[in-house]
Amino acid sequence: IKAVGDDLSKRKFQKHHDYLETLFYDENEIQVEKFKDDVKIGEILPYTDWIIEMELKDASLLEKATELETEAVASFKTFHRYFFMIEREEDKLETFQRLIQKYQNLIISVKINALNHTDFLKYEAKLAQAFPNIEIGYGFKLMGTFAPKDKKKNVLSFEELAKSNTIAVEKDTDELSYPLLAVSRLDVDDLGTIFGFGMGETKSLMRTAALSRELYLFFNGYINTLAAKYDIYVVYSGGDDAFVVGSWRNVVHFMADLQSSFERFTCKNPSVTFSAGIFLCNVHYPVAKFAQKSEKAEKRAKNLRENKNAICVFDHTLSFEAYQEMLNLGLKITTDYVKPDDEKMSFEEANIQGEKESVKYPAKIARSLVHRILRLIKASIKDGKDGSSHIDTKSMYRNSTQLHYLFARQGYTHKVVTNIQQGIVNDVVNLYLKGFTKKDIIQNYQIPNIYVILKTRKLNN
Repeated sequence: IKAVGDDLSKRKFQKHHDYLETLFYDENEIQVEKFKDDVKIGEILPYTDWIIEMELKDASLLEKATELETEAVASFKTFHRYFFMIEREEDKLETFQRLIQKYQNLIISVKINALNHTDFLKYEAKLAQAFPNIEIGYGFKLMGTFAPKDKKKNVLSFEELAKSNTIAVEKDTDELSYPLLAVSRLDVDDLGTIFGFGMGETKSLMRTAALSRELYLFFNGYINTLAAKYDIYVVYSGGDDAFVVGSWRNVVHFMADLQSSFERFTCKNPSVTFSAGIFLCNVHYPVAKFAQKSEKAEKRAKNLRENKNAICVFDHTLSFEAYQEMLNLGLKITTDYVKPDDEKMSFEEANIQGEKESVKYPAKIARSLVHRILRLIKASIKDGKDGSSHIDTKSMYRNSTQLHYLFARQGYTHKVVTNIQQGIVNDVVNLYLKGFTKKDIIQNYQIPNIYVILKTRKLNN
């Protein structure tokens, strides 16, 4: 009995022992060998321009079998198919000729696929002349494979990626933003319903295939164009979903641009939309964990309402329409109306309508005021038992009064707010004062405030 008691006491102090491996990822180290082909593909894919697919005779008993396995990036032995990824070079003809010549006695057929470009017949004539007896096919494949690179054409590390800021904004001369990663996952809303019922009585195999092909063109092809514009690392993209990583500022603007592009692509069809989640983290945050966090954010976006078309960002969920509006507001405040707390306050002078005297009011708002406004917004939000959040009416009106007081202390008095309808008073002060009395949009104002705070946050050495 004493021995059992001692053992029980020992186990009480080791209650988390069973999942230590999961916590410290020891299990992944054991399974690395199992995923070596995936690692190899991931390392080569950002530099790949062509994929060669070879169907071979059974090579299991031949001398070249071992060499084939080493050289091929992926293989399906049961179907005798081997895949070679050709890295980007000036001229691939010699590489193609070497591979085909090396295994020509084993080849049944070859297919050369151009990756993310359509110049797939570039070497057709010369290869037909060199190998007249071998069946060679040609085609192209689109894949979400873009990865940002430095001047030496090396893929950027997460540390370098977090510092990337490709958003070209007039008046925004500061090229740096606070270095954080943003991870985003998205998924087309109700795709099964779209395919099952969206085409109505006109549904046919041809129309279904055409719809599938159009989604393929957008998520496998066009997404690379936008990823290049915003320095976004495409982990995967295809079919109806995507998973991307980039600096926080690039990702929030990339997602707004992607949604606008998808809306134009679908001719603004309200039934064809996607929902997305964005998760911000440090550059050292484990990949497996930020994948889970971004997936949870995506699910929150899909649960916002019946017609979805929403995004979860900065731990808040809102429609894409509202997101575009709030993001533009954050950008406007950052570039035109916010100043560092250690910068001297400048004032503008305006004539009050119907009165002779002029009044002076601040031309910009202090960064510390943005912090205070954000705290007032958060203080108006109550969390529900089911994990959702809502605005508490009493808190909202109480904090609305506090907001009037904050603005008045800064110089935006009742006279200024009432009579001036231009510049910062109209674009920021009045906008917040009016928004603070609307339960359905007050939470959305977290987005521009957090955007401004992160963009103007000072970097440590």
